[in-house]
Amino acid sequence: MSYDFCLPREGAAGSALDLLRAALRAQNGTPVTAMHFDFATTFRDTVQIGALARGLAEQIECCSDGAISFAFHEHNAFGPALRNFDAVSSGNLPFCFSMPGYWEEKDPAFTLFSGAIPFGSGPLEFMGWLYHGGGIEHQQRLFRKFDIVSIPAGLISAECGGWYRREFERAVDFRGARLRFLGLGGELLRSFGAVVHGAGGDFGTILQARAGLLSGALDGLEYLTPAIDAEFALEEVSRFLYMPGWHQMTAAFDLMIHRGAWESLSDSQRAIVETCCKSGVLASLAQGEALQADALRRIANRGTEIRRWSETLLNELKSGWEKLVAEKCSSHPGFAQVWNSYSDFHQSYRDWDRLARLPAE
Repeated sequence: MSYDFCLPREGAAGSALDLLRAALRAQNGTPVTAMHFDFATTFRDTVQIGALARGLAEQIECCSDGAISFAFHEHNAFGPALRNFDAVSSGNLPFCFSMPGYWEEKDPAFTLFSGAIPFGSGPLEFMGWLYHGGGIEHQQRLFRKFDIVSIPAGLISAECGGWYRREFERAVDFRGARLRFLGLGGELLRSFGAVVHGAGGDFGTILQARAGLLSGALDGLEYLTPAIDAEFALEEVSRFLYMPGWHQMTAAFDLMIHRGAWESLSDSQRAIVETCCKSGVLASLAQGEALQADALRRIANRGTEIRRWSETLLNELKSGWEKLVAEKCSSHPGFAQVWNSYSDFHQSYRDWDRLARLPAE
């Protein structure tokens, strides 16, 4: 059975918006069978991400006029949050708000759908690739192997470059540095000699990593944006905040749905879910952009020195990334397939980006 999205497709009878309108009309005059599901999140209840997950569940309930309802669960409700993928894949957890990059051990291509691409796209370009450059089709295909439907459901600003106890001026300074750094950025720093701890290690959670930075067991860590990171008072345990987040210039989130739960929904109910997820992308992007300037001012006022990475260091890392991604493509054909789609869009977009944007002041 197919569970492709109700997104507009060539030859399709109607768009997701058409189906949403039909759903609302039908609910005004015809009884609709109520569907109730568990809905969990992989994230702690932060100012943006926690609210985004809960808000998405509430919006789906509201737009469906109660035809779809949820029992909302905080992270770790179904065991350790980083096992939520298996819970959704098995059908034990029907709905889960998460980030594709957390599942890179299942397939290295997952990290590309999180925007966790060193020296990659900002949020607008990344959104263009997802919705109109083939990204969402690749995302569907990969998750389908695990009986999961994955719908983009959130997009936020560039991440911080990381919080550190000491200075970094050249890539060689990473040699021997003990870092909590996830994804492809972590792999790249490992190639420069850093001791990198990922999501599954002793410093996998942000609270574990913060404790490691405080004790001196870590020299640095990366997490999310300034506004989200400040909720964990990382400025209290670090001397420097480096910007920009060269390893992830946008962070993308998704709603994972078990195939059986997805297929139990009508086309119009699926359209409601998809439309609410698109609303979450827009709302999170706007909110994320609005929050960062104030967050940076608060961080600076509390004594942390905010620095830009040196151009020398960034150029060295970028050269290393070009070698690393070539190796990844050579050893993982599935990764190469997604990367080629993204890279083609990225290269094409650069012409438009150079001509359309004013130079930074």
